[in-house]
Amino acid sequence: RIEAALDAEARLETYAANLRAAELEWEPRSPGVVRKRLWDDRTWLARIEPGHAFPPHDHDVVEHCLVLAGTMVVDGVRFGPGDYHAPRPGTRHEAFTTPDGLLL
Repeated sequence: RIEAALDAEARLETYAANLRAAELEWEPRSPGVVRKRLWDDRTWLARIEPGHAFPPHDHDVVEHCLVLAGTMVVDGVRFGPGDYHAPRPGTRHEAFTTPDGLLL
Protein backbone atom coordinates (compact mmCIF):
# COMPACT_ATOMS: atom_id res chain seq x y z
CA ARG A 1 0.00 0.00 0.00
CA ILE A 2 2.84 2.38 0.77
CA GLU A 3 4.40 1.73 -2.63
CA ALA A 4 1.05 2.28 -4.36
CA ALA A 5 0.57 5.57 -2.52
CA LEU A 6 4.04 6.77 -3.52
CA ASP A 7 3.41 5.74 -7.13
CA ALA A 8 0.11 7.63 -7.16
CA GLU A 9 1.80 10.75 -5.80
CA ALA A 10 4.56 10.49 -8.43
CA ARG A 11 1.96 10.14 -11.23
CA LEU A 12 0.08 13.17 -9.95
CA GLU A 13 3.27 15.25 -9.99
CA THR A 14 3.66 14.60 -13.74
CA TYR A 15 0.50 16.51 -14.70
CA ALA A 16 -0.48 18.78 -11.81
CA ALA A 17 0.93 21.55 -9.64
CA ASN A 18 0.60 20.30 -6.08
CA LEU A 19 1.30 22.35 -2.97
CA ARG A 20 0.87 21.27 0.62
CA ALA A 21 -0.32 24.17 2.76
CA ALA A 22 1.88 23.11 5.68
CA GLU A 23 4.98 23.27 3.47
CA LEU A 24 4.45 26.86 2.36
CA GLU A 25 5.61 29.77 4.48
CA TRP A 26 3.43 32.78 5.24
CA GLU A 27 5.03 35.94 3.84
CA PRO A 28 4.23 39.34 5.34
CA ARG A 29 2.45 41.49 2.75
CA SER A 30 1.48 44.50 4.84
CA PRO A 31 0.56 45.05 8.51
CA GLY A 32 -2.27 42.63 9.29
CA VAL A 33 -1.88 40.64 6.04
CA VAL A 34 0.21 37.55 5.33
CA ARG A 35 0.10 35.34 2.25
CA LYS A 36 1.35 32.13 0.66
CA ARG A 37 2.16 32.02 -3.04
CA LEU A 38 0.28 29.20 -4.79
CA TRP A 39 0.79 29.34 -8.54
CA ASP A 40 2.19 32.57 -9.91
CA ASP A 41 2.67 36.15 -8.76
CA ARG A 42 -1.12 36.68 -8.87
CA THR A 43 -2.32 33.49 -7.11
CA TRP A 44 -2.15 33.62 -3.34
CA LEU A 45 -3.67 32.30 -0.16
CA ALA A 46 -4.12 35.29 2.14
CA ARG A 47 -4.78 35.53 5.89
CA ILE A 48 -6.04 38.88 7.12
CA GLU A 49 -6.35 39.86 10.78
CA PRO A 50 -9.71 40.84 12.32
CA GLY A 51 -10.54 44.51 11.97
CA HIS A 52 -8.17 45.05 9.05
CA ALA A 53 -9.31 47.53 6.40
CA PHE A 54 -7.92 47.95 2.90
CA PRO A 55 -7.97 51.47 1.47
CA PRO A 56 -10.05 52.20 -1.63
CA HIS A 57 -8.26 50.87 -4.69
CA ASP A 58 -8.62 50.33 -8.43
CA HIS A 59 -8.37 47.04 -10.31
CA ASP A 60 -6.47 46.78 -13.58
CA VAL A 61 -7.04 42.99 -13.84
CA VAL A 62 -9.72 40.60 -12.54
CA GLU A 63 -9.10 39.78 -8.89
CA HIS A 64 -10.57 36.39 -7.95
CA CYS A 65 -11.50 36.17 -4.25
CA LEU A 66 -12.88 33.00 -2.69
CA VAL A 67 -13.63 33.27 1.02
CA LEU A 68 -12.42 30.13 2.79
CA ALA A 69 -13.01 31.29 6.38
CA GLY A 70 -14.12 34.47 8.10
CA THR A 71 -15.94 37.45 6.67
CA MET A 72 -15.09 40.24 4.25
CA VAL A 73 -17.21 43.31 3.64
CA VAL A 74 -16.85 45.02 0.27
CA ASP A 75 -18.80 48.21 -0.42
CA GLY A 76 -21.17 47.25 2.43
CA VAL A 77 -21.84 43.72 1.10
CA ARG A 78 -20.87 40.79 3.36
CA PHE A 79 -19.13 37.69 2.00
CA GLY A 80 -18.63 34.51 4.04
CA PRO A 81 -17.15 31.02 3.59
CA GLY A 82 -17.76 29.70 0.09
CA ASP A 83 -18.65 33.12 -1.34
CA TYR A 84 -16.82 34.37 -4.40
CA HIS A 85 -16.11 37.98 -5.39
CA ALA A 86 -14.28 39.03 -8.58
CA PRO A 87 -14.00 42.75 -9.34
CA ARG A 88 -13.52 43.41 -13.04
CA PRO A 89 -10.71 45.46 -14.60
CA GLY A 90 -11.38 49.19 -14.49
CA THR A 91 -13.47 49.01 -11.30
CA ARG A 92 -12.81 50.55 -7.89
CA HIS A 93 -13.33 49.18 -4.39
CA GLU A 94 -14.35 51.46 -1.64
CA ALA A 95 -13.69 50.17 1.90
CA PHE A 96 -12.81 46.47 2.10
CA THR A 97 -12.84 45.26 5.72
CA THR A 98 -12.85 42.05 7.72
CA PRO A 99 -14.57 42.32 11.10
CA ASP A 100 -13.61 38.82 12.29
CA GLY A 101 -10.57 37.93 10.17
CA LEU A 102 -10.36 36.28 6.80
CA LEU A 103 -8.77 33.41 4.93
CA LEU A 104 -9.04 34.20 1.22
